[in-house]
Amino acid sequence: MDRNHVRNWWKRKRAALLSGTLALALALSGCGGKGKTAESPGEAAGGTENYEENTVKGRYMESAKTIPEGITDLENMVRLSDGSLGIADRKAGVLYLSKDEGETWETKDVSPLIDVLNQESSEVTSIALAPDGGLFFSYVLWAGGVDENGNVAEQYVYMDAQGQSREVSLKSKQEDYILQKAVFGGDGNLYLVYLTGQVYRADLNTGELTGVMKIGDDPTVFTSSGDYIICGSMDQVSILKISTGEVLESDSVLNDFYSKEVAMVYNIGILVDDADGQIYTASKSGLYGHVPGGSVMDELLAGDLSNMGDPTRKAVSLLKGKDGGFLVAYSDGEIDSYIYDKDAPAVPEQQLTIYSLTENDTVSKAVSAFRKNHPEVFVKQEIGITDEASMVAEDAIRNLNASLLSGEGPDIIILDGMPRDAYIEKGQLKDLKEFAEKLEGEGSYFKNILHAYDSEEGLYALPTRFAIPVAAGTKEVLGDMKTLEDLADTVVSEREKKPEQRTVLGTYTPEELLAILQNGSAPAWMKDGKFDKGAVESYLTQALRIYEAEHANITPEQEQMREQYTTTVDFGMSYAEYNSNLNVAAAFNIMGKEASLIVGNLNSADGVKMLVSLMKQAQGVGYTRMPGQAENVFCPRGIVGVNAGTKDEGTAFDFLSALFSEDVLKSDLNDGYPVNEKAFDEFFVDPSGGKNQEGFSTSSEDGVRVQFEISWPTKEEVDSLKEFIGTLDCPGDVESILKEAVSLTGEKVLTGEMTPQEGADEIGQKMELYFAE
Repeated sequence: MDRNHVRNWWKRKRAALLSGTLALALALSGCGGKGKTAESPGEAAGGTENYEENTVKGRYMESAKTIPEGITDLENMVRLSDGSLGIADRKAGVLYLSKDEGETWETKDVSPLIDVLNQESSEVTSIALAPDGGLFFSYVLWAGGVDENGNVAEQYVYMDAQGQSREVSLKSKQEDYILQKAVFGGDGNLYLVYLTGQVYRADLNTGELTGVMKIGDDPTVFTSSGDYIICGSMDQVSILKISTGEVLESDSVLNDFYSKEVAMVYNIGILVDDADGQIYTASKSGLYGHVPGGSVMDELLAGDLSNMGDPTRKAVSLLKGKDGGFLVAYSDGEIDSYIYDKDAPAVPEQQLTIYSLTENDTVSKAVSAFRKNHPEVFVKQEIGITDEASMVAEDAIRNLNASLLSGEGPDIIILDGMPRDAYIEKGQLKDLKEFAEKLEGEGSYFKNILHAYDSEEGLYALPTRFAIPVAAGTKEVLGDMKTLEDLADTVVSEREKKPEQRTVLGTYTPEELLAILQNGSAPAWMKDGKFDKGAVESYLTQALRIYEAEHANITPEQEQMREQYTTTVDFGMSYAEYNSNLNVAAAFNIMGKEASLIVGNLNSADGVKMLVSLMKQAQGVGYTRMPGQAENVFCPRGIVGVNAGTKDEGTAFDFLSALFSEDVLKSDLNDGYPVNEKAFDEFFVDPSGGKNQEGFSTSSEDGVRVQFEISWPTKEEVDSLKEFIGTLDCPGDVESILKEAVSLTGEKVLTGEMTPQEGADEIGQKMELYFAE
């Protein structure tokens, strides 16, 4: 079992699911006023408010360094005592060194590390490179059993700068048995942080550990910067000044910014300048500076204008460059330089605008890819609904409609949750049929998904990704279910057969259940462009039957525990939305006999891995289409439309080419499977080549231990899934206004506040008002 998965299973899922970004600042930070030429980095925020005047100058310019050849794992890049750069690759057993700021790299095999990697069931769990070139690493041998406390024994090795290595015996406490990360400080000492958040200075000769700092549980960031050790948990950063042994005063501005950034991508590069104590960060939102105790985080470069804004790129190290700029190292091995150019425009002169109701990581990925080939274009992402604004979907759509009518609308619209048909009827979208044919001439795509919105009038919307609503269970339970009524009959029957079982589907609340059921039924709620009240009443009637059977054994104490869990763990979305996708918790429900059936969306490689592993380990389990009011449903994601009034059609279609490319869509962002077939196939390539094992274990309330081993799907299993996808022909999207109305009113129906008929009437009245506008 992979210890990193044991220690990080929920946060790995969370990190992959979490999406979103801070909006690009609309005003200059620091002293830069509107229309003023910025003469220093602190005055150039790179915002968009000054775009039209285009008089603001000054921007950090990004350039790529050489990626170290063969690098497999970049966790930290450090500045060595001689001024060179160093990277220790714990998975390859290689040390990379650069004397010219990352332009060229030398490699050096680390024999003691390679010896460990060659042992069966070995895992190197942490690694740290010292300023003098020495190296520390920890490892476990999973086949070696456990110690007297039931823990897998962790071993430690130190290799000095001359290449002499020896085992180190660290005198850690029982509660600190999981070493999370290790770094060397500017003083040459080794510092360790454990899962408990306790930070120690380690004596490599005696093994003695001296506590120097304590942060919240589950530290996410641990790095050194000259005279400082920086450690961050999920919601705060603690900074130790090594020379004085003092922990700097807690900084609420820094903590607030940090917590938002790590919630988005779980990574952030941080440095403290030894010269003046200024703090700098590199993360999804961009490059920022901060004076300790100051009231603001100063934006030096927006994420939208750099690789930092790419959701697949995670900044892991931030260093001052010898040229006065910055170096940012990313987890995928890329290293970029950022040098301030006072004559460069704060934003590129040409602009392309993309609008979506909510953040879309695939679009952000495409923006980064497009920017590399089109540095003269600033791609501005406009988000209708953000955490910072109290805008609801109805208001956001109303504002978008007004801009479209005025001829000043965005160039590209992400149509998820939008009144797509209304835009088509008004002639506000371009026909994309010719573009779709061009795509198919250059690559392989799921034709039924790509052409889902084809009609005699034209093709005005193209999905970039999609999710698959499925039901999984034994053949006896699945039976011949097709409709929502069939599903309700099955749930009621299972409850009667298994009166002591906690649930049937694994849901606890009305919100959770409705978030799942809508995936197979939402297309039925509109008929010929009109709201179908009868279909919605039927939906609420069957949902109520399911909920009453599902909820029969849930005690108030269990509801309270569930609420505590779902509110204390940050899933980056509502728990109901998270739980509507097939995940490990669903598999445990089946394995632990706490549910009879799984119903939800497949939308990532992890979902398929979970499903095929469940089919191998739980006898007789299979999967089929989700029973619902509609048949052969898939859930389109990232549905793209081009504004018929765009003033730069060529650039808009160039961006679409980047968006639908294999390079962009092959990234698994937990927002659906790519419509590009080659990108789809790449989802299921095990990057470790079968070397890394994944597994989870848990205990039921009655103490039964459940183990679940995760395996990658075989080619045959992937091909079978592709055949299944080929049968899907009903796009399961509806306007966000309708989906929200059914969900909110549906909760009232399920809790007994109103009948299904009354609920359908209430929804109908709301939709009548909405359509009248």
